[in-house]
Formats: sequence, structure tokens, C-alpha cells
Amino acid sequence: MREEEDDAALVGLLAELRDSYGGLRNHISYGGTRLDRLFELLASPRLPKLRYDLPFHVEQWDDKTIIRLVSANATLFVAIGAFETAVKEYPNSRWLLRDGARNVREYEPTSR
Repeated sequence: MREEEDDAALVGLLAELRDSYGGLRNHISYGGTRLDRLFELLASPRLPKLRYDLPFHVEQWDDKTIIRLVSANATLFVAIGAFETAVKEYPNSRWLLRDGARNVREYEPTSR
């Protein structure tokens, strides 16, 4: 059920992004072409889905809830790489690397 809710939320966000982007693409030719290609890739049925059954999850959190799952991995070393990349790219977000209910690593931004 959670996976279906996440898929529905993703579709809603994509629709909102597409609507917001519609007016901009007429003004920015190169950027518009590139964004069109990215939308095509996102709509592809070949886009891999995250496997929730894998043990190591990298999650973005607000104070009490998961905002999104960005990586699910079978091995700790790959999960650590994903966690470190998430922290580097989004240092103002709270990140958890979890193995089930156990926190393996946690990053709390100094200012939010």
C-alpha cells in the first residue's frame, strides 16, 4: 500500500512540475528541449522502482516523518555512498541511513 501511495504522490508531483514548466519552455529553447527529454525519461516504464524489501534505506526526514526514500540497497557500502552523496548534495536536509528500525548513520543539518 505504501508503494502505491508513493507512486501516486510521484505522479502528482510530476503533473504539477509539468504544469509549472509549461509556460517556461516557450522562453528557453535549449533548456526546454533538455527538460522535455528528462520528462520523457521520467515517464518511461523502464525507469527502475525502488525496492522496499532491500535492507538499507537512505531517507530524507523532516522532524518526525520520512519525506522521501532516495535509495534502497542490499549492501551497506553502497548505502553509505548514497547517504554521503545525499548529505553532500542536500546539506540543509536531515538524512538517515537505516537498516530496518536501526539508524546506521544520521545527519542533522546545523541550520534549517
